[in-house]
Amino acid sequence: FLAQKFPEIKAHFTGSLGFFYYGSVGSERAGMLNIILLLFLIVLCRLCFGTYKAGLLLAMTLVLMGGIIYGAMAYSGSPVDLLNNGLFLMIAVAVLEDFFFISIWQLTHQDEKNLFQKFIIPSFFTSFTTMIGFGSLCFTDLTIIKRFGFWAATGTLLEWFFIFFFLPALIKIFPKISIWTNPAKACFQGFSLSILDRKIPRVLLKPLLLLGVLSLFSVSQLELSDAPFEIFAKKHPFRQGISA
Repeated sequence: FLAQKFPEIKAHFTGSLGFFYYGSVGSERAGMLNIILLLFLIVLCRLCFGTYKAGLLLAMTLVLMGGIIYGAMAYSGSPVDLLNNGLFLMIAVAVLEDFFFISIWQLTHQDEKNLFQKFIIPSFFTSFTTMIGFGSLCFTDLTIIKRFGFWAATGTLLEWFFIFFFLPALIKIFPKISIWTNPAKACFQGFSLSILDRKIPRVLLKPLLLLGVLSLFSVSQLELSDAPFEIFAKKHPFRQGISA
């Protein structure tokens, strides 16, 4: 109304109402972002592994995981807030390595009969460390972060379960999908194989380990901010309204 009748007046949504409004706008866009992520993964798997089948299998496990997580949240009365609104996206990015490991291996070992059995334990530990990282957020005093940490850790465990238990069972029922990679059409096969065969030079191991230890001291230099409105960019209308 003000923009149409009084264009010389600058009006802003501020306070709790403005925060809620712009937060809701961001939440509505999360669903589209999740769909774009799934489409991107399908195309990426086609380039890396030579088939769309690979991306569809990965997308299927992610959708099933997301359905269970959000269903469990609804059943338990856990709300969708500004943080866990991006739960699906965060979990998807965190657990990609499990599927990529076995897919890269299948590129050159397509007759492998015990592919999932070969990677189930190593991949469990990669997922386990991710679960620990997310789960550690449960020890904070902020409820919104606790909820995110719990459901993210649960989602990571579920995604590992779907890849190493659900997919083998599905392949047992539908043997035609047991091979989801095609070396002849994989665009980055050479690069993938070079990663498997490459080792870090011994001369770099000690400096890298030292760098990891020294990084612990940088924790005290982190800049902490508990201002909720700073999640918006400086040019965002909400931030401009706060500064006005």
